[in-house]
Amino acid sequence: MIPNIPQIGGRLIYFLQKWKEINSEALILQGVQAIWKSKQSKQRLESMITQQPFRGSQIETNRMESIINQELEAGVIEEIKLNQAKWINRCFLIGKPDGSFRKIVDCRKLNEELVSQHFKMENIQELQDLLTKDCYTTSIDITQAFHHVSVIGELKQYLSFQFKQKTYQYIAMPFGISLAPRTFHKILRPVIESIRCKWNVRILSYVDDIIIIGKDKQVLENKTQEISNYMRTLGWVISEKKSRITAMQEFEFLGWNFNSLNQQMKITEEKKNKLIRHISKIIQTIRQQEMVTVRELARLRGKLNFLRVVTPQASFYLMEISKVINQEINKYGWDRNRIIPKTILKELEWWRQTISINKPFNFIIPDREAVITTDASKIGWGATQILPNQRESVKESGNWNKTEMNMSSNLRETTAVYLSLKKFNNQILQNRVNGVLINTDSSTTSYNINRRRSATSLANATQMIIALAENNQYKIRAKHIPEKTNTEADSLSRLSRCGDYALKQEILDNAMKEMNKQITIDAFANRKNRKTQRFYS
Repeated sequence: MIPNIPQIGGRLIYFLQKWKEINSEALILQGVQAIWKSKQSKQRLESMITQQPFRGSQIETNRMESIINQELEAGVIEEIKLNQAKWINRCFLIGKPDGSFRKIVDCRKLNEELVSQHFKMENIQELQDLLTKDCYTTSIDITQAFHHVSVIGELKQYLSFQFKQKTYQYIAMPFGISLAPRTFHKILRPVIESIRCKWNVRILSYVDDIIIIGKDKQVLENKTQEISNYMRTLGWVISEKKSRITAMQEFEFLGWNFNSLNQQMKITEEKKNKLIRHISKIIQTIRQQEMVTVRELARLRGKLNFLRVVTPQASFYLMEISKVINQEINKYGWDRNRIIPKTILKELEWWRQTISINKPFNFIIPDREAVITTDASKIGWGATQILPNQRESVKESGNWNKTEMNMSSNLRETTAVYLSLKKFNNQILQNRVNGVLINTDSSTTSYNINRRRSATSLANATQMIIALAENNQYKIRAKHIPEKTNTEADSLSRLSRCGDYALKQEILDNAMKEMNKQITIDAFANRKNRKTQRFYS
């Protein structure tokens, strides 16, 4: 064992030989480094530097002192002289549900001068795809995960904070810096890929939360123990308390309760109750016309966004909230106290009721999918449906009324999907279909259906589609198809269902000439569309 390895802070760098085995030692040596927005970024910060003494009650002061001593011992921070700090961040505590405190370093000003790099993380939808029926899961939790990464170079001097006339700086990557999530993701990714190949498991990581999936309970538990031991050889400190080696089919992950037996998920009771309390507080504030900052309202919107994955209609009940937030920010900024308009109460009440019900969301992958192909013209709409295990399509069509004829082409296409789905709905339910694929030659319509949101002008029609599928418990997805291949639905949409039809005289004459025939009487005709002198209807 190499001596003097820190408990947590920057300890990965002491295990370089193991990281070389997965060709990732360069990531560890790079650690987290400053990526400045401009050459003037450092100068701007240094010109604004001020002392940031800790402010809090005696209880909070005592707790902060305890946390700082723990971080010093773990090698996360170090004490420096005041003149060594080039930027000082505000430091404070926030309360946790269990009565303890979490130390927060406010890096917002520093983050404004650092390049924000976007990256793709795994998400709940990907976890849904991995969870097959009756599968088991285990989880691994890394203790103070971000702190395992070293801060490299001059960035340390900008990660300073103060407490009791002393100045400290981070030598291990803190949570508040904007570079941290991407840096950590890059370092953990080759570890996950190595585990996936070596143990042949389905595995997903969301920041420092790792979940492992398998079909056999005992095999998965054995593999999870081996994976935990492997991660320790790379320098990670694994939390025995927070990790779950016992394989389960019903489990909690990132605020969600999953059940692989019935392939359903819903938010945990704890998260549900917190959200209801938060919404109720905002509703009461608005009704009493009390002041609130737009930042507080935006914070609630962020929490509601979290529920999109189990709430297909979520976007349509955030439209007015988002509109008010944007208007307030443009006029008054983030932190000015304002009386929030009552126009958002309807959406907030819907959210409170929906969250209270906490209806389980079925994440099963459809195995009986109907295919509906739609199209819209200026005079009407048309659609065909092919049910599972059937070759023949069923056809439906209809005419627009005068108001509908004046709709935009995108709205006509979206409405055509809704009317088609409504017409075919009974057949879908009778045939136990659990998924519907919509083929449409409108890229806007397919895009809106798949992302479960749209522009205001299309919101009502799009929402009706999503709501119809949700209420009847089948999944819906859309696919854009070329207009030239959408011939049958197109023909149906242009078919007039009123008035009288007549063959073109030129076509009729050519047909009669080809057959060497002469018409003497026109059956089922009238005076306007007859082709001969003699006719009857």
